[in-house]
Amino acid sequence: MKVLLIIALCIACIGAVPRQSDQPEENEAATKALKKYLSENFGGMSIDWYEAIRQVSVRGDTAIITTNLDSGYGLAQRVCSGVSGYVFSRDNMHVALQKVKILGKDKKVLIFRQKLADKCSPDN
Repeated sequence: MKVLLIIALCIACIGAVPRQSDQPEENEAATKALKKYLSENFGGMSIDWYEAIRQVSVRGDTAIITTNLDSGYGLAQRVCSGVSGYVFSRDNMHVALQKVKILGKDKKVLIFRQKLADKCSPDN
């Protein structure tokens, strides 16, 4: 009986250990470069979609932009278009970015662009 209790406790403990995220670590240099691009090209101009951006991050081959938006239409699509100018630029091919993900204020994916040939579309 004690052996079963110990085994059950061990299994419970193993299940409680936090697992590493399957999400790649943030690429700080690429994140900084993307922030600089957005700031230099759109910052100071009272552009509605730029003002909706709350956080910028590059993880693996994906630019992830967190916004204060509720839906994936309108402003979120314009955020994606603005970010895509950097992601798919020939000047930035060395960064190896391929995807753009726009998150809403609840961290839900609003817009996802998987590759250059795709459009900025609501996540399905």
